[in-house]
Amino acid sequence: MSQYYKKIKVDLPDLVVTEGEREITRYGKDTEDGFKGIRYNDCGPTITGLAPLLDKIPAEHHSKFVPLYMTINRDVIPHIDSGVNTVINIYLKAGGYMTDFNAPKEGRKPFKIENQTNGECYHFDDVDLISRFAAADGDVYIMDVTKLHSVHSGTGDREALALSTLLPFDQVCEFMEKDDG
Repeated sequence: MSQYYKKIKVDLPDLVVTEGEREITRYGKDTEDGFKGIRYNDCGPTITGLAPLLDKIPAEHHSKFVPLYMTINRDVIPHIDSGVNTVINIYLKAGGYMTDFNAPKEGRKPFKIENQTNGECYHFDDVDLISRFAAADGDVYIMDVTKLHSVHSGTGDREALALSTLLPFDQVCEFMEKDDG
């Protein structure tokens, strides 16, 4: 198992999730063509078909996962997420993007962007590649977002149901492994 991410074996053929109207947060910039970056909205009124995944998580921990509708429509610079430790991304539309995990090059300094709290960012030229994955539509990945990561080289939009939690990456992975034998 990678110390940065883990692909989960779970079928969600009946998953139905819609993007809600309430924007939670976004990182990027407004352009003449609209917002470019990563945006998190609430989810529509109901999410159905998620039981095969939720059944792996002990019931007492269900409330510790916050469902968000994530949309990415441009490269996302290397960053550490703010206010979350682990995310389970269910890729609804992968968009051909690569997710890289990075390490800063020696002597390179992080910076913060507007509305970032405890996370940090680097420029692409200031990091080295450690590990990567390319999700396909329907794939489910657990990610340790306390580790430096970036998203790039896609076309169009990437959309995912992001289940965010403060639980540590290793614990969430253990939940998913308990029935995988």
